[in-house]
Amino acid sequence: MWEQFTDRTSRALFFAYAEAARLGAERVGAEHLLLGLARDRDSVATRVLGRLGLPGARVRQEMVKRLAAPQDAPGGEIALDPGVNEVFNLALEEARALGYDAIGPEHLLLGILRHGQSEAARLFADWGIDLENARREVVYFASGGHDNPLEIPGWQRFRARARRVISLAQDEALAFGQEKVAPEHLLLGLIREEDCFAARLLTRLGADLDRIREDVEARLGQRGHGSAKNVELEESARRVLSAAVEEAWSDFESDVGTEHLLLGLIREGEGIVADTLGAAGVSLERARQETVAALSGFASLRTVVRQRVAESLGRQRGPKKAQASEEQPGTT
Repeated sequence: MWEQFTDRTSRALFFAYAEAARLGAERVGAEHLLLGLARDRDSVATRVLGRLGLPGARVRQEMVKRLAAPQDAPGGEIALDPGVNEVFNLALEEARALGYDAIGPEHLLLGILRHGQSEAARLFADWGIDLENARREVVYFASGGHDNPLEIPGWQRFRARARRVISLAQDEALAFGQEKVAPEHLLLGLIREEDCFAARLLTRLGADLDRIREDVEARLGQRGHGSAKNVELEESARRVLSAAVEEAWSDFESDVGTEHLLLGLIREGEGIVADTLGAAGVSLERARQETVAALSGFASLRTVVRQRVAESLGRQRGPKKAQASEEQPGTT
């Protein structure tokens, strides 16, 4: 069974053992598996829970309250509860039903829900999370999350990473119990996709991504209970996305990337995003200039590459044309 876990699932199990030890448990149960899953905030499992109104931070708060207070860890190795093996088998069934040979964190989540006999399952029931809704969300992410629930114009032109940022922004809005995705949620999405071009650019400008996130969260207030099940775009967020499309066109790009989302956020120029970046020491005008400069550099590089490819193809075609002329005298 262990060889059928993905690396991310294996990491979640490692965290589950750590949580069981921290809480003084003699066995690793489904509730510890859930705590382990919640430690990876960007896994599909955690994102599914976020879309269902139960973000990872709230999972930890609620689950720890339901378990016994920490005590001295028991001696010897911590064993797996027999029910966890049943969860693993159910998770494998869920993975195979979706066409996968390996068990990912999302399949482990479905296994916990199907098993239904744990404190974790009772937490899900209390929050109105059922197996069918969770399955639907897992399928959504398995398909790349590329449907367009927010009805964004030109959605097909957004690159995969930009779509992921917008999906993460939806998760953030739901986590705060809000019914509309605002520019600040888009900024949080950019930060969570921390190795994207826009996030790296903010770091180059001297911004501390963790501090930006903390500042935005402080301005948004406490995370909500998650009563909102669906979200829509706030008008200001629509302006940001429209500006991002315009920026892509002005850069002679047909697709919208995370860098264009950042430019769109900067163009909005007011509200929580502007205040937060200002507090982080990031000048919006400088950020825009640096972004445009970086994109211009990429455009120049693409031009050089295209020229060299064209020259190479020209050299390859040249001898063939000469040979054709020799074989057909009298042609011009």
